Amino acid sequence: MGLYLLGYIKFQHDSKIEKFGLMRLSSATVTFAFCIYMFSGLYGNSVTILAGIIPPAKEQSDSTSSVKYSDVLHLPKGFDGYFDYEEAIENAIKKTKQNCTTKFDESIDVSFFLNLKQKKEEFTLRTTVNLPNGNGKKIKVAVLCEEAKVKEAKESGADIFGSENLVNDITDGKINFDKLVATPAMMSKMGKLGKILGPKGLMPNPKLGTVTNNIKSIVKALKSGQIEIKNDKDGNVGASIGKKSFSDDKIKQNFDVLLETLMKEKPNNIKGNFILSSFLTSTMGISYKLNLGK
Repeated sequence: MGLYLLGYIKFQHDSKIEKFGLMRLSSATVTFAFCIYMFSGLYGNSVTILAGIIPPAKEQSDSTSSVKYSDVLHLPKGFDGYFDYEEAIENAIKKTKQNCTTKFDESIDVSFFLNLKQKKEEFTLRTTVNLPNGNGKKIKVAVLCEEAKVKEAKESGADIFGSENLVNDITDGKINFDKLVATPAMMSKMGKLGKILGPKGLMPNPKLGTVTNNIKSIVKALKSGQIEIKNDKDGNVGASIGKKSFSDDKIKQNFDVLLETLMKEKPNNIKGNFILSSFLTSTMGISYKLNLGK
């Protein structure tokens, strides 16, 4: 801008400058002075004019002073980050919990953007994850089974159980459960329930273990923290991995199991990183980006 004001830079329709007025010279001088002033900030000098909109230099340097490997590796000035995977995840969890300022017990959630789209084909991911510490959410499990297994369903800890009576309740729109388990013998009854349960994501699925004769095992798994994960049309996968009240270690354990499960589901034909980006956040808090490099 300063060079333009002095006539060293010209555009096609600019007229020739015969002489420099006081206003033009003053503007050029102020522009050059500001550039020199800002340039000095690149070398760590205080830029007090902008102090109101950027973090203080001391705050920036303190945040990474104790980071592992920071003695040999450096981030651009003003950026916070970590060079060790374990340290990065642990600090992301800690900061996420610190930003939980509401009175209720906020959920700790993680989201992944997966590389599921290829030139020739598109993959779909849908599986279950057994979180070792659960995610803090209490779910109601219903079991649809033949009359001979109703007692077993009751003893398994299911909240709702039944045979034809449960089919009738669902048909009438009485759906007060979060997960539905069905025995293979009752799958013939599911045809007319598909239009009701399908849009709600409640249809039992053999791949997910919710169509089984082992009622006790699946109910126990669902009650103790088994969650279902699947990608949306854009390749995003999200899951809740705990609550603010959970210890950092419990959230970290859940995160590790979820990540391990995701990587096991990586299709063989995927080229490059499977996880393109990921974020950790709380119900009402800000998100922290995790560069997992996987």
